[in-house]
Amino acid sequence: LSGVVLVMMIFFFTAAVLATNLFGETHPEWFGSLWASLFSLFQIMTLESWSMGIVRPVMEVHPWAWAYFVPFIVIATFTILNLFIGIIVSTMQELNTLPTPDLSQTELMELTRNIDADLQKLRSVLEAQSRQMDGASKPQDLRTPPK
Repeated sequence: LSGVVLVMMIFFFTAAVLATNLFGETHPEWFGSLWASLFSLFQIMTLESWSMGIVRPVMEVHPWAWAYFVPFIVIATFTILNLFIGIIVSTMQELNTLPTPDLSQTELMELTRNIDADLQKLRSVLEAQSRQMDGASKPQDLRTPPK
């Protein structure tokens, strides 16, 4: 997962530097700075108002801009995001195949009874030890936690 994030960051940073140099002077609101370019490219990658909002106005000034935007969209949208989603699905599938304890209802009830019996034995041993200790602590004190 961290490898995919690193590749995405490098790809976006490189594309943002290119976009700032290519389109920054004519469209400073979208590509005037590195941060504006990163935000605009993220908007293009998510395909949110990318055509009418950003690419067509840029192509009115730079008719060759399609040569930049089409490969960016193909690489960013279809490759990187699908790879990211694939890693998430693969991780979920691995987690789903982990062995889980298969205890039936009767086994759980038996386990609960054993724990209760062990607690009763422990309580009786502690009460017996308490009686042997000059009454330093009373059996009812053992049932409540110290403050």
